[in-house]
Amino acid sequence: MKWPDVYGEDNFVLMMGGLHIEMVVLKIIGDWLRGSGWVEALVQADITSAGVCDSFLNAAHITRTRRAPEVTACALYILQYRAYQHYQNIKQFKGKSSVEFAVWRDQQIRSFPQFQYWDIVMKLDVCLSLSVP
Repeated sequence: MKWPDVYGEDNFVLMMGGLHIEMVVLKIIGDWLRGSGWVEALVQADITSAGVCDSFLNAAHITRTRRAPEVTACALYILQYRAYQHYQNIKQFKGKSSVEFAVWRDQQIRSFPQFQYWDIVMKLDVCLSLSVP
């Protein structure tokens, strides 16, 4: 090269494109979910087959894989909210006051590692869904 001080390899930063970044994030979520029972839950709920779920974990088909985190985030939020409503009903039945949803969620995260795990999954899925056009 004629001007290595200006155009040398030390002066360039290579960056992956948006699609490649999305694929990496989907694979990270897939690695996080592997072995968690997520595949079995989707198969048992008759949402999809085990082979398709494995393709979600590997981000083999990007368009189809994009939907899995969206559905997962929605389902996890619904389950959290139902659990909170159950908590409120128990508190109301006992004549005690309940705490707000955010406070209850933080208490559950501190008390139960599995709740924390699925809360992290939900946050990852929401972050991905917000970043995809």
